[in-house]
Amino acid sequence: LHATFLNDVAVGGDGAVYVTDTGTGDSTKNTGNVIFRISGGRATVALSTPALDAPNGITWDARIHRFLLAPGGKNVETWAPGNPQPMPYAAGPGTYDGIELLSDGRVIVTSWADSAVHLISGGAMTTIIRNVNGPADIGVDTRRDILALPRLLANKVQYFRIQ
Repeated sequence: LHATFLNDVAVGGDGAVYVTDTGTGDSTKNTGNVIFRISGGRATVALSTPALDAPNGITWDARIHRFLLAPGGKNVETWAPGNPQPMPYAAGPGTYDGIELLSDGRVIVTSWADSAVHLISGGAMTTIIRNVNGPADIGVDTRRDILALPRLLANKVQYFRIQ
């Protein structure tokens, strides 16, 4: 396999860098649905399966020793290196992009399906910001509880205080 649409990056619990490959969206070609692992200057395939469902966002959750994944499907997922499949974490609208872990263990994820930002706590997903067309990957300042939200289609970045 080779990379087609590298999308997000996170450092795992093993210190390696993991990169999602969302793919081109062309169902006639076998592209994407891959997570690459980079360590010692060498890239390898950590996971390759259609079950990844066009993985976009990725972040490491040290509390559960797993990655949190923001794929194209309806479920935010978890995956531990070495496991052959991701597992459902929380159901929601789908078409996710950015995903970040807050210092208190809650998770923030963006969704293109409903142009919103969602908060996951205790396995339940709730909408915290609505009407943000094109919510892309996000950044979080966990010391000040500030969310930086790129709005791709509006060509701007907005900042929000996280409650």
